[in-house]
Amino acid sequence: MPSSEERLRLVAEFTYDWEYWLAPDGTYLYLSPSCERVTGYSRAEFFRDPDLFLRILHPEDRPRMEEHLQEQPRGHDQRELDLRIITRTGEVRWIGHVCQPVYASDGTWLGWRGSNRDITNRLQAQQELRRERDFASAILSTAGALIVVLDSEGRIVRFNQTCEQVTGYTVDEVRDQRVWDVLLLEEDKEPVKAVFADLARGYFPNRFENVWVARDGSRHLLAWSNTALLNQQGDLEHVIAIGIDVTEQRQAEEEREQLLARFEHEREVVAGLAARLALEWDTLQTIMEHTHANLAYLDPQFNFLAVNSAYCQQSGHSREELLGRNHFELFPDAENQVIFQRVRDTGEEVSFRAKPFHYLDQPERGVTYWDWTLVPVKDADGQVQGLVFSLLDVTEQIRQAGERERLLQENRAQREFLEHLLQSAPVGVAVVKGEDPRFELVNATYQSIPGMREMPGAGRAIAEVFDDDTARKTEQLVEQAFQSNETVSVREGRNSTEPDRPHKFWDVDYVPMHDDAGEVERVLILAHDVTEQVRAETALRRQNEELQALTQELDAYAHTVAHDLKQPLAILTGYADLLYEEEAPSASEYSLKLMETLQTTAAKMTEIVESLLLLAEARQGEVVMEPLDMGRVLESVCQRLAPMIEEHGAEVVLPDSWPTVLGYGPWVESAWVNYVSNAIRYGGSPPRLELGACHEPDGTVCFWIDDNGPGLTPEEQAVLFTSRLPAKEDRGKGSHGLGLTIVRRVVQKLGGKVGVKSAPNQGSRFWFTLRSADLDQDR
Repeated sequence: MPSSEERLRLVAEFTYDWEYWLAPDGTYLYLSPSCERVTGYSRAEFFRDPDLFLRILHPEDRPRMEEHLQEQPRGHDQRELDLRIITRTGEVRWIGHVCQPVYASDGTWLGWRGSNRDITNRLQAQQELRRERDFASAILSTAGALIVVLDSEGRIVRFNQTCEQVTGYTVDEVRDQRVWDVLLLEEDKEPVKAVFADLARGYFPNRFENVWVARDGSRHLLAWSNTALLNQQGDLEHVIAIGIDVTEQRQAEEEREQLLARFEHEREVVAGLAARLALEWDTLQTIMEHTHANLAYLDPQFNFLAVNSAYCQQSGHSREELLGRNHFELFPDAENQVIFQRVRDTGEEVSFRAKPFHYLDQPERGVTYWDWTLVPVKDADGQVQGLVFSLLDVTEQIRQAGERERLLQENRAQREFLEHLLQSAPVGVAVVKGEDPRFELVNATYQSIPGMREMPGAGRAIAEVFDDDTARKTEQLVEQAFQSNETVSVREGRNSTEPDRPHKFWDVDYVPMHDDAGEVERVLILAHDVTEQVRAETALRRQNEELQALTQELDAYAHTVAHDLKQPLAILTGYADLLYEEEAPSASEYSLKLMETLQTTAAKMTEIVESLLLLAEARQGEVVMEPLDMGRVLESVCQRLAPMIEEHGAEVVLPDSWPTVLGYGPWVESAWVNYVSNAIRYGGSPPRLELGACHEPDGTVCFWIDDNGPGLTPEEQAVLFTSRLPAKEDRGKGSHGLGLTIVRRVVQKLGGKVGVKSAPNQGSRFWFTLRSADLDQDR
């Protein structure tokens, strides 16, 4: 077994605190190894240098220790000091120093037996706890609800700022007084005492309403949520009550519901507060997280110490990104920074309504608007220890208000515009209402309608404005619009009562107007002055009749002239051919050229005459539509144009089969002759023609011919298929200008369409459509 001294040394060697024995001469008799953990210096260094302990003391604490060491020992008195030391690494730490004198069995003083404990963490925790309690106190003081804390006898312990504002009493005036003695009506005292007794028996939380009488005599109906805080023995220690002034709440059910919801919320918060009163910081966090406001607690340098979730969400930063950061590093704003500094320096709170703010790191949010309050948190000496920052986002309300104002302005502008438009409109506008129709609204144009006995105005009956006949007709039309629920349109002629004003015509619409239930309650009268239109229509109808008669005369004349020229031209052509056959072998070159010119000219004149006859026939005649064999039609066309095809060396490509369509053979053949002859004249050198057909979605067949000519410009395409004289460059190619006009006339007569697709240097495609015979059979 080790000796007692060895056992004691062994225990001392493993103690957590820094244990030592200092001899009367100031040298160390013993030092525990913990000295190195606490100071960073080893036992050997302290043994070599007994003054090391005094030197590592903080300069402000060293005189206290020196004075302590110089004191004479008195019995076994224990002495305690809290000191700061500077460790080997330069860190300042707190130690709790305890020592007492040591004596030998004969009473000889053997020195000081001491113990140094590192209390840095404990002191920091105490400072943090004080700061948290100050913050909790500030929250309770600035809460919107009344918060009062009573002791087990019903005496007031805490009385927040809202209570002071409602009652007019300060906390010092009511502290230690029973609540029913100072604030209650006589008839409310016993019920309140009964509620207090229920809380003491453990019936909590509960809710109760009573009236508080303020200093000025005003009465406030308060809704309370009460709970109790019990001590470890289960006895009542404190009652915590949170109340809401519901005096005005009773005036409206909607406000009542809102306040009850708020009351319920506050009741839940109080229940949590009472259950965890010993853990004030946790309670404060719960309050912050359950409020609709954005809350933050900042130190005097505006660094974030605490924030609730609502603040994080609105700021766009996480709690980790905010805590410890400076507010104005994250949200720079020179104006707000000046306000924060003023509150910190003066200790006076500030509030703002709808204050604008720009998030520089979130420009997409644009301008935001906030109701906010900045409240200083003060210590017992009145020094500001922090700031409670409370914000409520009212951006949407401000924007909605701005939007409402904008819409109102737009509505006013539109209304003014419509009123101006109504009065200046060239259309007569009137609104009538009632079984005895009376005007509600008329514009200037309606007032200018001829035939009125009196100027129409609001409240006047139709019978008062017009003569009897016109009034009766107008009333009948209004009644018809009422009964039928449909617009009634008429054309009316009105004679002016002034002899120098001409007869007027008006198109008048009687339009039913409906109420919210869909019933006709008014009739809108719209009167359009169509006098000029009627005159123009009359003149146009007269001109059309005259033009139609003239066209018929011209068609008859053209047909007669062409028919009368046909026989002489046939004789002339016959003699020209006979003369060429008999005289050509012996004729001179000059005579031969004259005879060829005579033959060509006679043939051209015959073609022109036939074209004129076909044009007149297409304009006047009616033909029977029948199925056509387009292959046989094209065979006849190629036979008629064989000399021309041979002369130009043209290549004509035909399909193996053709669709069957409805038409009139001679006319369709004439159309093909014109298309094919033109393609040869204006095609390439040599011409290459490709013919074909395809079915269209509308039940027609499109026939087309492609050439390899130079193509046509848009300007040239625009004048095709019109009755025009041929251009000079066309006359030399044998064109007389009637071909495409005839094609358009006969195809339209057969119910089809014509057209061309072309571009310069890409050839042309001329086409026409006819109705499919297959579709006609299906019908």
